[in-house]
Amino acid sequence: MATTKELQRRIEQLEAIVERFTGRTASRATPLRPEDRADYIKQGSDKHATFLGLVRANEDETLVCDGWTLLDSTLYGPNVTEKFLERILAQKVNELNTPMPMPQSKDPTAPHFAPVLWDPSIPLAQITED
Repeated sequence: MATTKELQRRIEQLEAIVERFTGRTASRATPLRPEDRADYIKQGSDKHATFLGLVRANEDETLVCDGWTLLDSTLYGPNVTEKFLERILAQKVNELNTPMPMPQSKDPTAPHFAPVLWDPSIPLAQITED
């Protein structure tokens, strides 16, 4: 069984052969950090609150949690209860205020395990952890 590094070396050799015959170079995209993407929303920011459907509460609001209220409580239908809206608001505020966990892909039994995703434009050796 070939290791990841051996497979990556073979891929690079094949790309060099293809480049010699076609004259085209294989594009090597560097992975973007999430902060560099155009659609990035910072955790806990006002944009994040808007994305969750929250707005800053006024003094006359009846449904308030940590200074936030729902942007539109009619989204949940005419028969929605006040208790349900309170729970929805609390969940959204909790999601807004909770710091983002640092995912890891080394130990599947440890918290916040998330295996890496394969992007064909990035060499496999760059996205796997040693």
